[in-house]
Amino acid sequence: MKHFKKLTILLLIFSLHVSCSDDLDDNINEMLGVWEYITEVDDVVYTSQIVLGTNNEAAKIQLIENSQGEITSSLVGRTWRKENNTIVLEGTNSEEIFNLIDSQELVSAENTDIIYVKVSNNYTDYLTE
Repeated sequence: MKHFKKLTILLLIFSLHVSCSDDLDDNINEMLGVWEYITEVDDVVYTSQIVLGTNNEAAKIQLIENSQGEITSSLVGRTWRKENNTIVLEGTNSEEIFNLIDSQELVSAENTDIIYVKVSNNYTDYLTE
């Protein structure tokens, strides 16, 4: 009976550990994809996208469309990490912090008027798996 109690406790601890690990993986999987923020100033449309992929790979894409419809763009590779309800986007010499709101919005910690919304789960158009 003594061994049965120990075995039961060990099985319970193991099952709790496995179920918590799955929850963490699902939470990270919800983050993967393309997040977008769009603003317009003087007939120029500025689109900023954050792409979050597996293995902490990320990219930041900037698109500028002028009033004639001409588009210029840039893509810069980054890395990312999740800390509680915060996403940290890291560049070579910089770091951007975003607050995660209900897995639906990334709000810039620097400027709360900048809100990224998830527009796609498909990050593989920009990043490898």
